[in-house]
Amino acid sequence: PAHDVELVREMKATAETVLQEYQPKAYANKDYLLCFHVPPFTTVSHLHVHVVAPVSQMSYFLRRVVYHCGMPWSTTLEDVLDRLEKGQPAVDSWLSRM
Repeated sequence: PAHDVELVREMKATAETVLQEYQPKAYANKDYLLCFHVPPFTTVSHLHVHVVAPVSQMSYFLRRVVYHCGMPWSTTLEDVLDRLEKGQPAVDSWLSRM
C-alpha cells in the first residue's frame, strides 16, 4: 500500500540524515548499508532499518554474513522500496530466496 511506500521513504531520508551528520565521510563515499532483516530472521518484533557505516571497517562476519544482502535473512532498503513501489510484497518469502 501507498502508506508503506511513504514509511520506507521516510526511513530512508532519516537514515541518510543520520549518516550525513554522524558519518559524513562514509556517506560521501557510499561506504554504508541500509538494510532490513527478513522474518523469521529478526530478533525484535518491530520494523527498523539497520544503518551501518562505514561498511569497510566491519568485521568479515558482519559484512559477509549478518548484514549480507541477498541472503535469505537480509535485504536492502532500496530493494524493499522498489518492490513496494511496484505493488509487490516488501520481501520475497525467505524460502524462495534459498
